[in-house]
Amino acid sequence: ISAVVTADDDHVVRGGRPFLKTGAVALPLSVERLDPVQDLAVLRSATPLEAVPLRLAGEEPAVGSPVFVLGNPQGLERSISEGIISGVRVQGARRLMQLTAAISPGSSGGPVLLKDGTVAGVTVGYLEGGQNLNFAIPAAAVRALLAGPASTGGFAVAAAAVRERLAA
Repeated sequence: ISAVVTADDDHVVRGGRPFLKTGAVALPLSVERLDPVQDLAVLRSATPLEAVPLRLAGEEPAVGSPVFVLGNPQGLERSISEGIISGVRVQGARRLMQLTAAISPGSSGGPVLLKDGTVAGVTVGYLEGGQNLNFAIPAAAVRALLAGPASTGGFAVAAAAVRERLAA
């Protein structure tokens, strides 16, 4: 099974081996792909997992579309918040969806779902000192990471750096 998670400045995979916590069990994961520009990583578990994959939305939803954000803020597992897509922003080389749905520390990497259950994006964080200034990477960036060759998004260089950090 593969999972796509945000890797805010590769903090998810930096300084040790990433793992998937499922209740009391922590399963080790390997880094399959990394896109440092989008702050996304694809992680793989060698252990078989029973999980139904979420489908990516076919098109980027319009501003005003209702969304639901899933996450684990402050360790509070399986939390959900509701809001709308309130704008689209460009930050450097990244296109970001601005959301009114709350994203708290510990929720980065969670899915942003549409009413039909498809994934509109992946949460990356919020603007401190603001209200309802929360951001997600659109599903198109996830699709590009999953479909692209291993060298996409600086993967080869980033993966070598991650492997070097993990070996240290």
